Amino acid sequence: MGYKENCIVCGERLEYLSDPVEMECMYCHKKFISQVQCEKGHFICDECHSKNGIDIVVQACISTDKTDPFKIADELFLDKRIHLHGPEHHVLVPSVLTAAYLNKIGQPEMKERYLRLCKDRGSKIPGGFCGYAGSCGAGVGVGIFFSIIEQTSPLNKEKWGFVNKAAGETLMNIGKYKGPRCCKRNAYIAFDTANEILQREFDVSLCEGKHYCGWFNKNEECLKETCIYYPKKEK
Repeated sequence: MGYKENCIVCGERLEYLSDPVEMECMYCHKKFISQVQCEKGHFICDECHSKNGIDIVVQACISTDKTDPFKIADELFLDKRIHLHGPEHHVLVPSVLTAAYLNKIGQPEMKERYLRLCKDRGSKIPGGFCGYAGSCGAGVGVGIFFSIIEQTSPLNKEKWGFVNKAAGETLMNIGKYKGPRCCKRNAYIAFDTANEILQREFDVSLCEGKHYCGWFNKNEECLKETCIYYPKKEK
C-alpha cells in the first residue's frame, strides 16, 4: 500500500461506477460487490484499505493529551497509513472528537472504553457512503461521538433526537459544498460543527482558532478558494 492518494496500489485516479459489480480485492482476494475501482481496475476492500490505519487512530487518541481535534487529526494525517481519502476517516472523526472532549473535561480514563465504541461503530460505515447514501461518514461520525458521550441508545427518550440532529446539522454543513468529496474537508467541517454544538449545549469549547488545510496540494479534486479551509483564501 504505497500511495496515500488515489489508488493505494498504483496511484491512479479512482472511478466511481454507476452500477455495482463483483470485484476481487487485490490484497485479501475476497470478492465484494462494489462501485469503486481505479482506472487500471484495481479494487481494495474497505477492511484492507483501512487496515492498520484504524488501529493507529485509536492508539494515538488514547495516548494524546491534546484538547483541539484539529491538532490531533493533523498529526494523524501525517501517518502514511492514513490515506488522503478512505473509510478510516469514519473512525477518525468520532475518535478524535472523543479524545479531545474527554481530555478537555478531565476524564481521560474513559478514552479506552469509548474509543473501542468509536472503532466498532465508525468501521461499519462503508467507503463512498457520502455519494452513494447521501450521508458522509464524517457527519455520521459526529452523531457517533455524541451518542457515545451521552450514552444514547435507539430506545433513549431524552437524547435520541439530539444525536440525530447533531449528525444532521453536520451533514447540512458538509452539503453546502457541491463536491466532489474530500475526506479532509469533511472531517474539518465535522470538528467545527461538533465544537459549535458543544459550545451551545455543553458550554465546552475544543477548537483553538481558525484552521487551514495542508493537504490541498495532494488532492486533485480540491475546491481551492471555494473551500473555507483553503489556506490562500484570505490572501
